[in-house]
Amino acid sequence: MGRLIIEVITAFYNDEFLAPFFLNHYSWADRIHALVDEATTDSTEEVLGMYPNVHVEHFRFPDLYEDELFTAQWNRMYAESEANWVVAASSDEFVFPPQEGMHEYLARQLHDVIFVRLFQVYRHAEEPDLDPSVPVRLQRRHGDPGHVKGQNREGRKPIVVRTGLRRLKWMPGVHKIWNRHRYDTSPDVLIGAHWHMADPAFCVQRRLSRCARTSPKDIAKGHGCHNVGVIADEVLEECRSHSHDPRVF
Repeated sequence: MGRLIIEVITAFYNDEFLAPFFLNHYSWADRIHALVDEATTDSTEEVLGMYPNVHVEHFRFPDLYEDELFTAQWNRMYAESEANWVVAASSDEFVFPPQEGMHEYLARQLHDVIFVRLFQVYRHAEEPDLDPSVPVRLQRRHGDPGHVKGQNREGRKPIVVRTGLRRLKWMPGVHKIWNRHRYDTSPDVLIGAHWHMADPAFCVQRRLSRCARTSPKDIAKGHGCHNVGVIADEVLEECRSHSHDPRVF
């Protein structure tokens, strides 16, 4: 049996700030399949081109962002993957490998689906500016464990998945797997960080741009509701209100 292959599937839209953090963090992946929204206007793709394990694919929405169309692309990338395992992570999601290493861990894994507990982290008052050369796990380690709300209020997502599972499909937001009972889920839960609000240096502009990109169809269906009606002052106030949160990992 050959060496186990891990592929990260992800998506980028105007993520030139976050991309180096993401790509450095997932340097252990054999391949990163990056779906780039063609509406991107910054240097995200130039950053992606600096990493040899990244494969870029472009995607164009008919108009504005539609979660269901995008989720279909995630499901297609999974179905077409030639790796042994896929990690489906958004550009602000960081899965932390176990101490033994992700390849070693998955090589002995008997189950097919592994959940990841993604803690929403914020900049603590005592933490320095972000630095892409420093491991993300050491940079933003504070947050409110009970802050996540809605359908993903536990902060757990089924995003580490063995390939070849027949008819496996994620639902919008990759928060759930359709008919999950069909698949063998591991009792293990890996941990990770959600950098959606990790630092005012990028999260204000990033959230405003995603608010402007949300389609009326998604708004009507409640998709991406966390980015609907975003106001800069409210984002900054949320960051300030969490500047003394406890350490979560």
